[in-house]
Amino acid sequence: MTKEKNSLKPKHLFYITPILILIILYIMGFRIIVPLTDSMEPTIPRGSLAVTAPVWLVKPKIGDVILYRIRITNEYLVLHRVVGATQEGYMTKGDNRVFRDPWTVRAKDIVGVAVLTVPILGWLLLSARPMLVFTATALLTYPIVKRILTRIIFGFQRLYKEHHLHKPDNNKHEPDQYDHSHVVHRRPPILE
Repeated sequence: MTKEKNSLKPKHLFYITPILILIILYIMGFRIIVPLTDSMEPTIPRGSLAVTAPVWLVKPKIGDVILYRIRITNEYLVLHRVVGATQEGYMTKGDNRVFRDPWTVRAKDIVGVAVLTVPILGWLLLSARPMLVFTATALLTYPIVKRILTRIIFGFQRLYKEHHLHKPDNNKHEPDQYDHSHVVHRRPPILE
């Protein structure tokens, strides 16, 4: 009988591959964002899913929708359209706004350029987020947890077999932890 090795089966690849692809894309600089304001409507409705490509891959130009960081009191991510460019950076404006933004976006603050938007999908992603996080965590940690639990279970089985199924040799009797016949039982002295 041969013992089957733990190997990566095709069904495991079906679950792990999309997660690995998302991780690689994230490391490369791609971002997924869900706009929660109406500033880019009707082009990008509130609750859409927007995917941005890193600036090393797609250079922003006038007319592109960019994702950038802005520091006011806290740091925010803003998804607006480039309406102009200067030596200092880019001028932006939301499609649903009358005036352009009062700041100039420096090149180092640009996170990416929007390459894909899908209406409504962002709401679905936000509502499914806890389940997606749980599923991704479970899938990524499954091999490790399985190996640990397998070692624990097999370890207990081995210990059980060693201690409970051990048959002592009749010719040679050695006391073990379960054999207390060699212990002399004495009564405690009575104090008077």
